[in-house]
Amino acid sequence: MNLSYKNWDNVFNSTCDNDVNAIFNNFLNTYLRIFYHSFPLHTYLGRNKCKGWLTKGILMSCKHKKNLYLPCRTSNGIVLKRFYKKYCKSLTSTIQLAKTLYFNHLISQSENKTKTACNIIRSLTNKQANSSEEPVLNITGKLITSPQILADTFSDYFSNTVEKSVTKIMKQDNNDFNKISYKQYSVNAFQQPFHQ
Repeated sequence: MNLSYKNWDNVFNSTCDNDVNAIFNNFLNTYLRIFYHSFPLHTYLGRNKCKGWLTKGILMSCKHKKNLYLPCRTSNGIVLKRFYKKYCKSLTSTIQLAKTLYFNHLISQSENKTKTACNIIRSLTNKQANSSEEPVLNITGKLITSPQILADTFSDYFSNTVEKSVTKIMKQDNNDFNKISYKQYSVNAFQQPFHQ
């Protein structure tokens, strides 16, 4: 688009009418200036996709699997398709074992095992840690981000919930003819064990 609006008089100026190289250099400079302006260079820093568990044997097996797939796709041979499926299962289990051994080795060799385990989980789930992201809680229609207000809100909620429960049980005790205590109420309410 920008090329169509360009005036090319500087390419064909009177000083370099006979010099083809000068004319070409003027044209190329003008063209490249417009090109780099229209399509600026962007650099992207990709994540390191080096997979430590990926060995030469697994790479060769993946290539062999691909070479098996091509004739299996066009062929109707049952034996070839069974062999291909069996080979895929074997390769999948080998890859899972290689990943398990690699990640176990990483965790056992690290000084901070919890941090290493979290980093492995993040890499497997493709989630990045966002330390800049603040916790947000919707309290009665207002979005609260202040850590102090969040802590106070949780504290008030859980302390009031206990108080309300105890008050409710006491009211039931007063209404009951047996006049059982709230401790006895709790014992009666949880007669059966919880499910695992």
